[in-house]
Amino acid sequence: MSNNPPATIAVLGPDQLGEGPVWDDRTGELVRVDISGRLVHRWNPISDEATSFATDGDVGAVVLCEDGDASPLLAASDLMVTDHSSVGFEFCLLDRPLIVFDAPALASVARINEERIATLRSAARVVRDASELGRAANQEVIQPDRLRRERRAAAEPLFHGPGSATDRALELIYSLVGLARPAAAGSSQSMPLPRPDHPLAARSR
Repeated sequence: MSNNPPATIAVLGPDQLGEGPVWDDRTGELVRVDISGRLVHRWNPISDEATSFATDGDVGAVVLCEDGDASPLLAASDLMVTDHSSVGFEFCLLDRPLIVFDAPALASVARINEERIATLRSAARVVRDASELGRAANQEVIQPDRLRRERRAAAEPLFHGPGSATDRALELIYSLVGLARPAAAGSSQSMPLPRPDHPLAARSR
């Protein structure tokens, strides 16, 4: 006989295929998925409150993240796979391969502008089946320059002067305080002083 104590049912859910329980210690809730039912469930054991939300397709697991800032993940990624997301356009700024997983009902379900969907797809390799994904990803990583022009075209209308924000901000700050920008690092040119009539001039004397 087993020495294990009898199991206690914490929450009973009529899932079609319940999987992937994850404990969220930040909220004190149990999160799980119903793969075939296309649902994500949350349950709070203290209040015994259960909530669910539907997904557009079969969902295999839930992954908890610390915050919603995808920037570190984008910077570390050689390739992105998405059905459609605004972060896909941000990834185009990095000029790295992008794969779009075809989701025909996405425009109507998520109410996404069809022109935006078409633009992102034009800058990506489109796959229609999970069996294609691994091969497509390998090929795109081997040929990272493919669709480079299309990626730039997709990102350009959405981001003003990508990559130049710091330079433009510095230019504005120097103009506001009445200073000329210093020479680039390594130059022998000295730092210019403020104009004599500028408030900073008195402090620099």
